[in-house]
Amino acid sequence: MRYSEEKILNLLSEWLDEKLFAHSLRVRNTAKEMAQKFGVDVKKAALAGLLHDYGKGIKKTDIIFEAKKLGLSINSAEEYDPYLLHAPVGARLIFSQLGIKDTDVMQAVSRHTVGEPFMSKLDMIVYIADMIEPTRSFPGLEEIRNLEGKQLIEVFELAYAHTLHYLIRNKKLIHPKSFEVWNWIQLSKEKEIY
Repeated sequence: MRYSEEKILNLLSEWLDEKLFAHSLRVRNTAKEMAQKFGVDVKKAALAGLLHDYGKGIKKTDIIFEAKKLGLSINSAEEYDPYLLHAPVGARLIFSQLGIKDTDVMQAVSRHTVGEPFMSKLDMIVYIADMIEPTRSFPGLEEIRNLEGKQLIEVFELAYAHTLHYLIRNKKLIHPKSFEVWNWIQLSKEKEIY
C-alpha cells in the first residue's frame, strides 16, 4: 500500500462528499468490530470498510464510461442501474489510484453491493457492515445486528434476504448474480462451510 491510513482518510474526505465520507467511517468501525468477533483480519476489514464506497466518487452519469474504461463487462441490470457498478469500479480504482494491491480488500470492496458466490468472511463482513452501520434504520435491522450465537453465514443470509425482499417489494430489477449468491448461501449452510 502506498498510503498510510491518515493519507487515505485525507484523500477519501476530498474524493467523497461529507455524508458518504462519514458513512465510510462508520462502516470501517462496524467492520472492525465484526472482524474481531468472527476471527477475520481487523486491519483488512477496516481498510475494506473504509474504501467500500470509493466508486461513488465517480458521478453516476459517468460510472458506465468508467467501468468500460476499466474493462468491466456490463449487464442489462447494471446498465439500467449504474449504481450497481460502484463496487467493482471502486475496487479497480483503489488499485490504480491508491496503489492498494491487497486482493482480499479489493475483492471485499468489489463484492459489497451484489455479492458473489463463494464470498469470503471478509467479503460478508463488509457487505453486512455497510447494511448495519449505526445510522441505518429499517424494519428487521435489529435481527441482522444481533450477532450473538450466530455464524457469519447466518447473518449474511439475513442481510441478503433483506436486500432481496426490498428489491421485490419495490419492484426493482434484481441483478442476475443475486440468484447465484442466494443459492450459494443455502448450499454453504447445508455443508456448514462457515
